[in-house]
Amino acid sequence: IFGTALGDKFDHTDLVNLIHPDDLPMRNEAVANAYRVGSLNYQARLIWPDKSIHWVSVYGKIAYDQNNVPVKMYGTALDISREKMMAEELERRVALRTAELKQANDELIRTNQELEQFAYVSSHDLQEPLRKIQTFSDLVLKRVSPDQEDVHLHVQKIRSSALRMSVLINDLLNYSRISKAAENFVTIDLNKVLEDIRNDFEVVINQKAAVIEAVRSLGRTASRLDGPEGLGQGGE
Repeated sequence: IFGTALGDKFDHTDLVNLIHPDDLPMRNEAVANAYRVGSLNYQARLIWPDKSIHWVSVYGKIAYDQNNVPVKMYGTALDISREKMMAEELERRVALRTAELKQANDELIRTNQELEQFAYVSSHDLQEPLRKIQTFSDLVLKRVSPDQEDVHLHVQKIRSSALRMSVLINDLLNYSRISKAAENFVTIDLNKVLEDIRNDFEVVINQKAAVIEAVRSLGRTASRLDGPEGLGQGGE
């Protein structure tokens, strides 16, 4: 444990002489404290004769005479070099992993910012043609005569679909920001959601002769989105 051959004379002074210079102040403070509390406990590096460095953990007790005066100190020293090496390796790996996680988190933040910017620009670009569809639909509705009910109905559906698409784009934009916002649950009517789905896919449903129905009343549930009715829910 001290880098000496078995049987070589070795005393307390020899131990102190092996202690690393940087650890001597800590060792001296521990010894001084031992005389106050009656026990010794410290860890230090030893420099063996071959110049290799090893860790020891020292435990000791103070012996007192009948007048409660310290007369000697006795104890043990354990080689903890392996434990220290393992602890240092663990700390190194933890530090490395922490750095990797920080880098991954920074990249995720940057990616989210880029996605949010993309979502914002895309939503703006998509909203403009939808506004034109709604505007021209309104113009057509103003010019349609009352007896042209089919035309009025079809144009109204075009306008309604464009409006709902606009709401959906806004909801998707809000959804892209949801991780940064505080959770705000609101109640939505699932029956209304089902009805909106029927309206949105009316053409496909008719073409496929499909039937969409709920086996029972869907009731209401919570939505995490901040919008008035959740993702994809808006006015007609």
